[in-house]
Amino acid sequence: MGSVHQFSMAIAQARSQQKQKQLVAQLLEIIAQEQVPDRPSRREPRAVKRRPKSFQLLNRPRHSMRELQHLSRYRKNS
Repeated sequence: MGSVHQFSMAIAQARSQQKQKQLVAQLLEIIAQEQVPDRPSRREPRAVKRRPKSFQLLNRPRHSMRELQHLSRYRKNS
């Protein structure tokens, strides 16, 4: 994060667009080389949260779902 701050000041003070582009390219190279630090005890369980709804899940294309008899109060307008 420190490199981004230093480069942002240098990019803002650059006299030409070519120099700005060079600095941005250097910044991207530095960011790509940095490694994420080890973060022990940072594990979260994967889970899916869903709001409780009384409607069926849309797990088929819409056009075929419109033709089904739904479990909810949905009524097809004819």
